[in-house]
Amino acid sequence: MMLQVWDAMAVVEQVAAVLKQLAQSEDGMGVMELSQAINLPRSTMSRVLSQMRSYGLIERDPATQRHRPGLVIAEAARRCGAGQSLADRAEQAMAVFSREVGHTTGLVQRNGDEVLEIRACVGSAPLRVVLPPGDSLPLFSAGTGRALMAWESDALIRDLWTPQAAGHFEEPPQSLDELMERIRRIRETGWEASITTSGDGISGVAVAFEGVETGERLCVYTVFSRLHVDEAERARIAEVLRRAVARVGRVLGPAMDVTPGAGGAGG
Repeated sequence: MMLQVWDAMAVVEQVAAVLKQLAQSEDGMGVMELSQAINLPRSTMSRVLSQMRSYGLIERDPATQRHRPGLVIAEAARRCGAGQSLADRAEQAMAVFSREVGHTTGLVQRNGDEVLEIRACVGSAPLRVVLPPGDSLPLFSAGTGRALMAWESDALIRDLWTPQAAGHFEEPPQSLDELMERIRRIRETGWEASITTSGDGISGVAVAFEGVETGERLCVYTVFSRLHVDEAERARIAEVLRRAVARVGRVLGPAMDVTPGAGGAGG
């Protein structure tokens, strides 16, 4: 009897280890990756994954053979997240992103003609620049503000537009035409870039999203040193952030194979 209980506990530990690894991966994981990460023989890992697939705990992409959380986990995460606010779920996604990429993240919401900082998640990278919660920036002067406004109609954007002086963070659009061009790019890519005007070498990207149930809109941003991040890497970071945020709510830009509301913690 004790041996059976021990075997059952070992299986539970293996299943939990697999789910923890998949929760931290944006693109899924193959058998060998999981085997190495969990320190199990490949044959044992294959058997564990096969059983987990049979119960709907995970699913395997036929094209890539990579595993990701299945419908059972997604539904459990959805029900668990039902009692959380959109900001709570976004903060979980921010934590996953910061663990994977290392960069610090912040969360803002629109407050009239400003964007207001409401949450932050510190990453492992040396640069850890975010606004203190409660601080705000002019709506169109901040990449987060423009990312949020990309969800609005062109007519509303034109009504709200007023030329804004450069703030301590970045250079705002100098004309309505320039603003509308940036809005067009945000709608096309799903993210907005920002570069500071103070010469301190800080850059960032912002992804705004909409809650599936409530229609509430928030924006997650991350910052990094542009001395160490070229345009290609910046685009990669933006897509990793967009995928993380897409697990919490709807995002703009190209379609993604991610279910909004399936869980902010990557599952």
